[in-house]
Amino acid sequence: MLAKQRFKQWYTLLMVAMLTSFASLVIADDGATVQMNMHDFMKQYIKPAGKLAKKGNEEPVLRIYQILPSLALAEDKDQWQAAIDKAVEAGKPNSGCRGCHKANKRAYAKKNGDRLIAIPAELIAYLEQAQR
Repeated sequence: MLAKQRFKQWYTLLMVAMLTSFASLVIADDGATVQMNMHDFMKQYIKPAGKLAKKGNEEPVLRIYQILPSLALAEDKDQWQAAIDKAVEAGKPNSGCRGCHKANKRAYAKKNGDRLIAIPAELIAYLEQAQR
């Protein structure tokens, strides 16, 4: 009987804790981010956005460019921003990453391949919708 009562207490406490956690996630959703490494972000979102840009829909690439420099390491931010600016000014947003990517891919992957980056959940939702 005592064990059954303790189980009910623990179960109730666990349910309250889970509901409180869920409620805090829902309330704090406006600044939500998705954590992933750069390789996964490129494979799942940047590459498909590039394909859309080749078909004439450049908006997904431009939306990515708005946050991309903030995902770079401090020493790489200026280089990434310069590549983006050059591509946008030339009217070829899809070509913005190619030069840096070819020159720095191996060194970046070796040094930062597993580093998690925070991507705004709003951007992920937009990119997923754009891919449909």
